[in-house]
Amino acid sequence: MRVSLGGVVAAATVVLASAMNVAVAQAAPVPGWRIVEAGSPTGDMFADIVATGPGDAWAFGSNGPERWNGKTWQVYTGSNAPVGDASDNPIRVSASSPDNIWVSWGSGVGQFLYHWNGKGWTTTTAPVAHYVMGLTTTGPNDAWMFGDTSPDPKHGIFKPLARHFDGKTWRTVAGPGYVSQVSAVSRTNIWALSTNGPNGNRTVAAHWNGRSWTTILLPDLRLPKKIWASPAAIYASSASNVWVTESVLRLPNLNPAGAVLLHWNGRSWSRITAGGPTDSLSTVAPDGSGGLWIQTQYGNFLHGIIHYSHGTWKRFPLPTRQGWASGLMGMAQVPGTGSVWGSGWLQHNGQLPLATIFKFGR
Repeated sequence: MRVSLGGVVAAATVVLASAMNVAVAQAAPVPGWRIVEAGSPTGDMFADIVATGPGDAWAFGSNGPERWNGKTWQVYTGSNAPVGDASDNPIRVSASSPDNIWVSWGSGVGQFLYHWNGKGWTTTTAPVAHYVMGLTTTGPNDAWMFGDTSPDPKHGIFKPLARHFDGKTWRTVAGPGYVSQVSAVSRTNIWALSTNGPNGNRTVAAHWNGRSWTTILLPDLRLPKKIWASPAAIYASSASNVWVTESVLRLPNLNPAGAVLLHWNGRSWSRITAGGPTDSLSTVAPDGSGGLWIQTQYGNFLHGIIHYSHGTWKRFPLPTRQGWASGLMGMAQVPGTGSVWGSGWLQHNGQLPLATIFKFGR
């Protein structure tokens, strides 16, 4: 079943300026979060989503991707498209333009990389990692992949893995440890969350300056015993504007006990208490105006979205249907706009989920 709910567009009102007799159009109100697609045949969920402009976006489901052409979402029917079990393998996607998109997708033997060049998809002939946990591209001649190796058959030990693409070849290179999230500003300004680096098992921020990786310790939150902070996502718009989300969890069941947003200004970290006492935070996307959209779960793990801007927090419930549950797995700001796409699922009474696309704005 596939249901298209469309967008909401308000007509501008034209008035005459009394002094100059000039027609002036009032801005249409910006729609809030809503469901625009549910029940796609591409699978039971959309694991991630990417946008390169108002007329181009991709959402990736278990059975393949859908593409936004500026008017409608359409199932991609070409060959070599990313496909796999979206519920069992981490999916990562990054784009620098409509003709340079990288996607990682996995199977039982490891994960492969897929590339869109504007005309078609190509894929690696062999797995590039056991799991791909971080993926970013800043242009056709620059991409990074972070993951781990297949376990050693004798010792069962995973090792961190970093690969770099120079426009022709993926090469294994030195990395900052186990990378879980990555955000690129440019090819000489890339940020990541890393563990098992030079500072042991503690999660740190890692920075690539075009020549080498350096690490920056995250601040000690000085939490009480049996309370654990888990860094979840990183987003950077410049070397002096980096955001990290941390969920505060109560051991041993890892129940949410609050959340923290960290900001790096180029010299030091500041700590912002985020959301409410039962929030956990994950994916981050910019809002196009200097603020952030942050994925949250709260209470009985209800999915929602928090907007943060200049010290003000506002929680938005994730859109759903009466009697249904909904979940969010990825977000992507539409470049040059204040609109944001979301990817995820809708589910009713234990039935198979419906692959779902959400949107904020026009």
